[in-house]
Amino acid sequence: MVDLSSPDLLVLYLGVNDIFTQRHSKTSKQREEEHEARSSSQNLLARLGASSRVAVGLGASLRSKGRAAGTYVSDVPVEEAAENVEYIAASIEQAQVVVMTEQVQTGNRRVLRPYDAMLRRLGEQIENVHFVDVESGFGTDRIDGLLADRNHLTREGNRELGSLLAPEIRQVFRWPESE
Repeated sequence: MVDLSSPDLLVLYLGVNDIFTQRHSKTSKQREEEHEARSSSQNLLARLGASSRVAVGLGASLRSKGRAAGTYVSDVPVEEAAENVEYIAASIEQAQVVVMTEQVQTGNRRVLRPYDAMLRRLGEQIENVHFVDVESGFGTDRIDGLLADRNHLTREGNRELGSLLAPEIRQVFRWPESE
């Protein structure tokens, strides 16, 4: 998409899917690396096995046992998410990147604290990355009221997010304050 659009600005509001998605015993990056390491003949055997009802049933059984044993990990742990943001920032060095941590209900916020700290750090360390502190901007006592569910913003929440984002964009591009 970057090659097609040549963006001046990329806004990333992320964290929840990276951290809370736990469907596998290996991270997304580990699975990708394993997939690339397999030869094409191994991939063919895997595809044939996946089409077999016995193999699919066995796989489902093993997955459910793994979940019960608590062996599942975040699809994109904080360290790997940092690598992704760093890669994105380096790939579009002519563009500015604004990063914001998604907001979640009170009971789940502590899980995102390391993610928030990582994005803040990248905003301080990488010239074209800018961090917007959504939690402070919203006010921790108001976040739950700005959520439609566990992590999706209401219309009012989206308006407030836009109000937090607009000054950052103005500052990044040195646009004057709107009248």
